[in-house]
Amino acid sequence: MTSRRSPSAIGSDAPWFMYGSPRRGQVERNTESARQYALAERAVELGWPAESVLVVDEDTGQSARWAHARIGFRELAAEVGLGHVGVILALEVSRLARSSADWHQLLDLCALTGTLIADADGIYLPGDFNDRLLLGLKGTMSEAELHLIRSRLRGGLGHKAARGELRLPLPIGLERVGDGEIRLCVDEQVRTAIRRVFDLWDRCGSARQVVAALAEEGQRLPRRRISERRIRWEPPDYGSVHQILTNPNYAGAYAYGRCRQLRTVDAEGRVKIKRVGTPVSEWRVLITEHHPGGYEAERRRRQFDACEPENRLVGRSLERACEEALADVERQRSALTELDRHRPAPLSEPERIALRRLAGELPRVWNASSTTDRDRKELLRALLNDVVLTVDRDQDSATVELIWQGGARTELPVRMRHRTVKRSGTRPELIDLVRRLAEDSSDREIAAVLSKQGWMSPTGLPFNERRVRAVRERGNIPPARRHHCREAACRSTRPPANSG
Repeated sequence: MTSRRSPSAIGSDAPWFMYGSPRRGQVERNTESARQYALAERAVELGWPAESVLVVDEDTGQSARWAHARIGFRELAAEVGLGHVGVILALEVSRLARSSADWHQLLDLCALTGTLIADADGIYLPGDFNDRLLLGLKGTMSEAELHLIRSRLRGGLGHKAARGELRLPLPIGLERVGDGEIRLCVDEQVRTAIRRVFDLWDRCGSARQVVAALAEEGQRLPRRRISERRIRWEPPDYGSVHQILTNPNYAGAYAYGRCRQLRTVDAEGRVKIKRVGTPVSEWRVLITEHHPGGYEAERRRRQFDACEPENRLVGRSLERACEEALADVERQRSALTELDRHRPAPLSEPERIALRRLAGELPRVWNASSTTDRDRKELLRALLNDVVLTVDRDQDSATVELIWQGGARTELPVRMRHRTVKRSGTRPELIDLVRRLAEDSSDREIAAVLSKQGWMSPTGLPFNERRVRAVRERGNIPPARRHHCREAACRSTRPPANSG
């Protein structure tokens, strides 16, 4: 039987340490992260050279549910399949994968290459039946744990939504104040544009006719994504008009569960999740009169004016509704007047001259040798209120919007750097390039050159020193003479493999 504790009994040259917590920036505040990084020191204590211990922490912030988005896990699986890994260390093996398919694929690779898996409970040999059975149970329990956590979270969201207390994104034209109250947007231009859509709908009765009428008038509609704070004005189209007309928030209703997730598999075998709408009868929560609807006062005024004199009972009901709506309008106007009253007074001419003089001194203060980086950060905080980055991936460009303290906005276009990725495989030109570079460059220098040119390893990963050495060995390329002695000395320090 193969020993499970001696590094010399493992036929690979490097153990691996895999975990799912944040990087070293959180170690000072998180003792759990410190324990995970301490596993690398434990591997050195057990006999592995420090240069043979690799820490895999590329999956920061990634869920362990799917492997296609986790570069670190894919790299680990590839190295295990190539037989480059001796043992995988982790505090809990359940943190490696939350999917049974990914977990059992890794176990199969470890069983084929003789790679061990170790955590705080013990050391496991996936090729052994009993150990594989235990590891399989741990993987199943980990997947079940994720399911239970997700179910509890969804249940909590559903109960909170049933009370109308779950804060959902609001459409353009509505905003939420500090205490959670929903009210109309203070931007008069936005309110007028939304009101115009409903007025045309009352007259036309068709969303496409509303679009045609808005286009004929030369009107633009306000648009804003959920992650954006900046309002964009774009020409009207059917999608934007239909979204305004069918959103229950404009009618003062609270709705939850308007969409459901639909899972599909693309041509590459990856699971895709998209959102599809559901009928009103299938909405999980629908609370009418949850908050004041848009523009109710004008609508009820029109209803009252259109009422015939003989319909007095209906007229009195409409009159009462109109009075309530007008009272709400007065409250909104009072709130807007209060905001205007607290607005700072405009600067006087001497104050403007003084500010321009100080602005002219900014470059000298910024570039002064006595100004520290901390001083520069404080200066930026004094001048800027917010910075908004909008990325257009289709055009490989971005827009940086600087929001100054006085409310002024400055937009700066930024051209994104686009790099074409070359998947190398075993292409002859890659072998020739490595052969030329290896005449006077180390493996680390070669890896830097290949990464800069966009070359990728046969497994689709960036080149590093280990992968360059694998390419040299595959192409029978000797290392540079000035680095050959140092590599030979490093290899002599590794523990010998146990052939038995």
